Amino acid sequence: MASNNQMELTACTTAFEEILRYPNVERFRKITIFSDSTYVIDNQNSAMFTWPKSKYRKIKDGLVDGLVENADLWKKWLKGRIKLSKRLREARLKLERKARRSNEHMKAVDNLAKAASRTCIGAPFRAIGVRRHRIPVEPGPVDFFGQKATIYVVTTEKMRVQNVNRYSCQVISRRSQYYKKKGVICSRDQLREGHRYTITCTEKQEDPGICDIQIHRKYKTKKETEQAALDLKNKQETKI
Repeated sequence: MASNNQMELTACTTAFEEILRYPNVERFRKITIFSDSTYVIDNQNSAMFTWPKSKYRKIKDGLVDGLVENADLWKKWLKGRIKLSKRLREARLKLERKARRSNEHMKAVDNLAKAASRTCIGAPFRAIGVRRHRIPVEPGPVDFFGQKATIYVVTTEKMRVQNVNRYSCQVISRRSQYYKKKGVICSRDQLREGHRYTITCTEKQEDPGICDIQIHRKYKTKKETEQAALDLKNKQETKI
């Protein structure tokens, strides 16, 4: 499985590699790669000039505003672009947006993408643990810093470039102002998807935007509770 953004980014990286295979590519004065991906086109300048300096953290008004998603793919994209630019020397390399199915070439690419999506021919880009919760999610932002709350961990993802774990968590403590809302916690501490915790998050002074998680209580899952009851029953029967 992969998201649209991941596939669009990988397509551009693959285009760099294919251009490098073209014989005597140095003779061209200009090379344009067309894409219908707003994600790639709008973020290319940040990927080249901003994110490598910020260690792939998003900066807003001088403050850290989260981690760059797909940082590993963006690093590969940047490496491919730099390699191609060096090979082209004085030639101009440009990424330009074209509307989806705006011409025969874009239509052909769209048809190929749809056909490829129907078959699984490779491993997923990264492992993401997912566990849904029965409480419906309400919209709205969540500020976990300085808050003591009981949460349910919906997804876990290892952000390898930033060396951090990214958790999507739903607040399930009724007394919290964020009850039922879902937010993101980035931390090097370990949590597991499908588990409930009562935690307090504090921001690391030396690493803005990253949390230190103090776990006050970890709740057993239904499966763990049933297993504990079974173990206790077996222990009591053994004594008898």
